[in-house]
Amino acid sequence: KDFLKDNHLTSLPIAPFRGARFNILFNNASGVYFLHNQMKKFLAEYGAENRLTKAVLNDLQNADLIAGCKALGLIGSLVTSPLWCIIDDKQHSIVDMNNVYQQLLTFFEEVLHHLPEFLTGDFLPFGVETKVHKGPVYDSLVQESAIDSTVEAMEPAELLNRLAADG
Repeated sequence: KDFLKDNHLTSLPIAPFRGARFNILFNNASGVYFLHNQMKKFLAEYGAENRLTKAVLNDLQNADLIAGCKALGLIGSLVTSPLWCIIDDKQHSIVDMNNVYQQLLTFFEEVLHHLPEFLTGDFLPFGVETKVHKGPVYDSLVQESAIDSTVEAMEPAELLNRLAADG
């Protein structure tokens, strides 16, 4: 509770999975990245006594998995959530979406050359029009960390290109 209060949050930033929710993977990955130190501390102090909690603790100690959470969280915060805001905006018609998707494709092509800026939240798919929800979770994602080189090596842009090709 103190951690949530210190970060001006009323609840944990991890949502339960119910049905086929569009952005659940990205949202929860950012929540895990934000909370991973607190979760490790909790499991270390109170014990990981069964196989599930031992596995969770092991995963939380794996820097590559945490880097993956950061990469997915960045994609969620900087790409999929802003895209959903545009899709959900009643002022945009289906005809307008062609321009939006064209901007997104251009972004996917260019982000490979702007990974450091993407990691800091300074390279956005819709430019200054990108609606980014900022807060403590977002701040943790764009803050420089020791695993950023691993996040870059995962090439979030490649994952974004695959998502665009599939979508």
